[in-house]
Amino acid sequence: SSGDALLRVRGITRTGATMFDRQGVFLRHGDLAWLLALEGQAHELVIRFADGTQLAPATAAIRAALAERPGLLVRTWQQLVPELNQMVKMSRESIAIMYFIIYLLAALGILNSQRMSVLQRTREFGVMLAVGVTPGRLGRILMVETMVLTAFGAIGGALLGTAITLYYSKFGFSFGNMKELTMMGVRFEPTFYFSYRPSMMIAPVTVVMAVGLICAIWPALKSARIDAIRAISGRT
Repeated sequence: SSGDALLRVRGITRTGATMFDRQGVFLRHGDLAWLLALEGQAHELVIRFADGTQLAPATAAIRAALAERPGLLVRTWQQLVPELNQMVKMSRESIAIMYFIIYLLAALGILNSQRMSVLQRTREFGVMLAVGVTPGRLGRILMVETMVLTAFGAIGGALLGTAITLYYSKFGFSFGNMKELTMMGVRFEPTFYFSYRPSMMIAPVTVVMAVGLICAIWPALKSARIDAIRAISGRT
């Protein structure tokens, strides 16, 4: 049922969703129940989970429990607000592409550094082979060297990133004199506060170490296969 009533406006709120702010209104439960003639009933029950992974199994269980009551609908927030779900998907895809580009640049940097090191140290490697260092051992030395340098770079970058993140988590990152930001119907404050957890450092450091290991294989193999005499004489 629908009805009308004369109500006093107590204030104007901003939820962050521009569409809702233009169309929505907050009422006390008693006023809303009288206005819609709910008679002690509810028109909607919202269940919120702290962990998003519980959404799918919980939705299936609730639908199974209410299967004999066709008048009740069970919907997830993705079904109720598909535009917000699309925005979340776009954000995740954008972040994945950004991570791929960052890791690709890191891989190219490591590969180029090791390649230049091999080219500039050819005579050194030739001397090492001449005094009895086996090609396999020379390759392992270069692998270890690459991994040590990569570890220093990854850990140093993680510590620097942690310091920057902690700073902006306390003081916020401001977009200058902008009063507000709006994207796809959602309003954001012009100052963002970063979030930090120690576990965030595990994935970047692990990926960079793996990339360093892969990029060290080619320079190590190339160095182990050089000819000692030609390398010492500078003809290779």
